[in-house]
Amino acid sequence: MVMTKKRYIIFGSLVYLLALIMTLPANLFSQQINSIHPRLQVSGIEGSLWHGQIDQLIINNKPLQAVEWNFQPLALLLGRIQLGLSYADAANNIHLDVALGLGNSLQLHNISGQISPSFVQSFTPYSVPALHGTIIFSDVDLALAARRLQMANGQLEWRGAAVELGQKVALGNLLLLLEQTEKGVKAVLSEQSGQLKGEASALLAEDGRYTIEARFSPTSKGRHLERHLSLLLSKGPDGSYSQTMSGQLP
Repeated sequence: MVMTKKRYIIFGSLVYLLALIMTLPANLFSQQINSIHPRLQVSGIEGSLWHGQIDQLIINNKPLQAVEWNFQPLALLLGRIQLGLSYADAANNIHLDVALGLGNSLQLHNISGQISPSFVQSFTPYSVPALHGTIIFSDVDLALAARRLQMANGQLEWRGAAVELGQKVALGNLLLLLEQTEKGVKAVLSEQSGQLKGEASALLAEDGRYTIEARFSPTSKGRHLERHLSLLLSKGPDGSYSQTMSGQLP
């Protein structure tokens, strides 16, 4: 179809308007960002909407310094606003694409890098035992709506996994595979260093209902884990440790 002079003018005007908006100083929007959620605050915004940096981002009273973003305009064609975010400090290095879609749905794409479990825990309002080790993300995709997980795919490796349960309980190197199914998000957890046989699987439905089934047996390399497993799971007559649970997320 041949583009008429009028269409050229309209198209050019829209491109110019978008370019004008994207070059606006990002600090003009600091007040709007701070009003999104009382636990989310930003200060020291530099750059434009196209590319910039937040000197300090505070989530649940946890400060992050030097968070960078890059606007991804092609996502507008899919009806969402998407930014590429990067963060790094002495112990953590992570990159992800954050997309805000219709109905305030939040999508996290291409999560890669490594972080400490304590870094993740510092942002959650839930009271959970202290975790140790390093978590490595490999192209993880997540989607949330109404603060609930709706979709997940990808792989996470938890090296040197350990949890504090009155004492430090070492769990080896764990691999978590995430898969989206018709019934919801399926997660399968296995131990990779040869200390444990078996796996744990979990299924999370869109309405927040979950089921978890776990069964592990220590190998000759992991006999020292038996005492630790008894703190987490129930021992069966065959020497394996298992647990089954279900419930509803708030």
